[in-house]
This record gives sequence, structure tokens and C-alpha cells, in this order.
Amino acid sequence: MRNFLKTGHAVLFYFAFISMFFFTILCMTFAVSTAQADVLVGTDGPPPSGAVRRFDNNGVFLGNFTSGGPNLDGPAAVHFGPDGNLYVLTSSNRVFRYNGSTGVFIDEFIPLGILDDATDMIFGPDGDLYIANNEGNNPIGEGGEVLRFDGATGAIIGTFILNGAGQGPPTNSDTVCEAMSMAFDPNGKFFYLGNDPRQCNGGTDAYNVMRFNAGTGIYIDTPFPAGFLGLYDPNGMTIGPDCNLYISSEGLAFGGNAANPNVIYRLNLSSGDNIPDTIEEFVPSNGLLDNNGPFPPGTGLIEPEKIVFGPDGNLYVTSGDTAEVYRYDSITGALIGGGAFIAQGLGQGSSDPKGITFFPGESLQCVLPITTIPTLNEWGLIAMAGVLGIIAIFAIRRKKAVV
Repeated sequence: MRNFLKTGHAVLFYFAFISMFFFTILCMTFAVSTAQADVLVGTDGPPPSGAVRRFDNNGVFLGNFTSGGPNLDGPAAVHFGPDGNLYVLTSSNRVFRYNGSTGVFIDEFIPLGILDDATDMIFGPDGDLYIANNEGNNPIGEGGEVLRFDGATGAIIGTFILNGAGQGPPTNSDTVCEAMSMAFDPNGKFFYLGNDPRQCNGGTDAYNVMRFNAGTGIYIDTPFPAGFLGLYDPNGMTIGPDCNLYISSEGLAFGGNAANPNVIYRLNLSSGDNIPDTIEEFVPSNGLLDNNGPFPPGTGLIEPEKIVFGPDGNLYVTSGDTAEVYRYDSITGALIGGGAFIAQGLGQGSSDPKGITFFPGESLQCVLPITTIPTLNEWGLIAMAGVLGIIAIFAIRRKKAVV
């Protein structure tokens, strides 16, 4: 009998230990990472080739990350793929693949002749590669399609988002035109940042954000129509760790006029249905126009390009006109450090930084909060686990008292 009780105590002890172990793992799953990582920035120049350059978490230049292969001109987007290698979209409409650890050139993942005026790329949750392509066979003028490629082989799968007519209502105001950037959210939606098709028909630029089913590419709606908040010439879009949508906007209009230049907008999607609760200037306009330069180092964000959240949770933005990278607090939007995180010239007289990511790994991803209420059976299991844990602790303490 005494051996049985001892065995029972052991079982209860191990049950309590295992329960606490898995509870700890669950808590760690929802913890925000504060890990540090090096920053990789795709830049032009100096001649004869651009490169993906590496900086430490203080913005100090460490050298070129990429090496070998063809000239790397205009690296517009830089991402690590599911295989751990680095993929770079160039202004020559090719995608190069580099070893994710050493930066050594592997191959031309997507060769010349398939893309035309490609502006951005992103790996989807399915592991495939999606590329915004602007000169497709568009019946209304400029392109704006999103092409899908096999994430392992680079073989083209097809057109994920069709260009031109057929995506929206007959008004033609909700159809795909000039593509700028893309983002997948954790709710199974695909956001497309582009130009209103009226511009593609010869009208004035008017940028919007459209939403599609991330699995099928079927159009859902245009939650942020053309002209909202003076959005103009946007270049980057990402989902933040808070699961909200962030967009960089140059804000420049024809003739050098300005409408909110150099802004990072935050579109609050915290309700979970992707309908914005608020739309705000997360990083407010500094009023600086690119045609008033050149600007001294650290002046401020001019022509914001790609935006990404780092492993430290902060927002990093490439400043195209000043060849700098700025870093902002992810909660308040305040500039960190009072100036550029990576100084003008980016280490070697480089220019026009666009694509940005982190090494090792990618940017911080959003995690949806737990909103599902447990069922009656689930509450019963939770209560039973709690009771058994209390009994185990009581039994252990009683055994110690008897001894």
C-alpha cells in the first residue's frame, strides 16, 4: 500500500512538472523577441555593381554580404526564403539566390525575360514566391499583376492577381494597376498596394490598397480607396508585430508640389476583421521635398522606400534620397537616436537603398491574440488539470511532513 502511495505521489509529481513545463513553453510562444541581428541593405553602387551590405545592430558597416555572380544592380527587395538562402530582386528584372550563411552567389533563381518592371517580392505562407510585375499584358495600359513562382525551383506557377479588368466591380476603380508592394496577414488575406487604374488610363496618380483572398487570389474589396490621407508614391508595405498595416509614402505630386511628404502610415486592423479602426500618421511628415536637396547627413527621411520591423521590434525604413536607414520606436513612432541609424552613403558611398532584411532570419512577425473562448469541455479539462496539480503539491507536502 505504501509503495502504491509512493508511486501515486510520483505520478502526480511528474504530472504537475509536465503541466508546468508546457505552460512555460506556451507563455514563451507569445513572448516578443528582443534578439539582436545584423541588418542587410540592398544598395546601388559604387561601380561596377551594387550589393547587399551588412551592418551590425549599432549601424556600423561590416562589409558586403553578397559576393560572386553577375552584377547586382538595383536590389529592390531582399528576403530570406524558406530554404534559408537569400533572394534578391534586381532592377534588371531577375532574382538572384545567395547562400544564406556566407552570401556566396548560388544561381539566377528567376532569369531574365520573365519579369518586366518588377517592384517587390515576398514569400507567401505557402512557401511560394510572389512578385509584383508592372508591365504585363494589361488591357487598360500599364501592368500591375502579381506573379507566383514555385518557392523551391523558381518555376512560374501562374498569375496570382490578374492585371487590368476583371478584378473588381464594373466601375474599373477597383482593378489592379501599377503594383508597388504586397503583404500577407495572418487572417488569410493578401494586401496589394498599387495605383488606381484611372492613372493607367491617362489620369492623375491615385494610390489605393486592395485586399484579396491569400489562397485563391480572388478580389475581396478596397478597404483603403484612392486618395485617402494624401497617399502618394508609396513604396513599401508590411504587417507589423501588432498585426497592423504600415505603408511608406513619398507624398510628392507632379510639379514638385507636396502632400504629406515622407510619411509612414499605420492602418489599425486590431479588430481582426481588417476594417481599420484608425488610420494615422505613425511617422509624421517632415515637410522635406527631395527637389530641395541635397541634404546634410541625418536631416531626416527623404523618399522612404522599403519598411520592415526588426527582431528588436523597431521599425526600419530605407531613405532613398539620402542613402540612409532610419529606425523608429514600434509603439510611439518616435525616431530612435536622434538621427540616421545607418549613416549617409551606407558604408562605401552606396546610393539608393531599397530592400532591407535581417541576418540571421527575417523580420518580426505578428502573432494574433487568443480570442476564442474555451468550450465547456475545455473548461472542464482546465479545471481537472488545476485540481490534479493542487492534489500533487498537497500530497508531496504531506509526505514530507510524515517523514
